[in-house]
Amino acid sequence: MTQMSQVSQARVGSRRLRSTSNAALALWHVGCCLLGEGCLYVAPIEMMPVNSPPEIQEPDDLINEKVLIADVEYVLVAATDPDEDPLYFFWSGVPADVEIPPEPPIPKVNDDGVTMWTSLYKVPRDPRLDGRAIQVKVSDLEPLDDVTVQWLLTVEE
Repeated sequence: MTQMSQVSQARVGSRRLRSTSNAALALWHVGCCLLGEGCLYVAPIEMMPVNSPPEIQEPDDLINEKVLIADVEYVLVAATDPDEDPLYFFWSGVPADVEIPPEPPIPKVNDDGVTMWTSLYKVPRDPRLDGRAIQVKVSDLEPLDDVTVQWLLTVEE
């Protein structure tokens, strides 16, 4: 019988241990009790890295107001990601027949060495938008890590 199979056949109390890890734990426990030193066993666990959500830098609030006076108004969102993941901006709220496609996000490294992502959205001055909300979801494409910013629109006649 090999040493490993002897370990797996060890008995603790009236219960037979069936795995090598349980047997190793039992031997550790017996050794600690016999030596009287008192032992602390810390089982190894596998830690997964935690992903942080994007952080909105501009605007300061997650719900804002935008008054449409000019023919086209611009809405700017700037965000960073603590994990330096690329960011994606998903705009919604403007009807497709009125929407002007947004500019692609632009990454730029600031003086602190942090990558700032910006997205510029053009909102046309259209009476149908009065009282509507537009929003942008900023995502690093990790589940549950999206941040949404919203604007309530007012169209000035």
